[in-house]
Amino acid sequence: MIERPLYLDKIMPFVDTPFVKILTGVRRCGKSTILKIIIKKIKEEKNVDDEQILNYCFNSVMK
Repeated sequence: MIERPLYLDKIMPFVDTPFVKILTGVRRCGKSTILKIIIKKIKEEKNVDDEQILNYCFNSVMK
């Protein structure tokens, strides 16, 4: 994974706020990668357990 310190510096101050955070962007721009980096950082710095992190995938194929 490529570290994105600029994005992380902008996102991390809002982690403990009650607002919903939404990562948007074109396909394959790294939204999921940034989310994984944020999760990793939260686990390390704030001692959050895996059970406290919810990650849903809403990709579905309609037939």
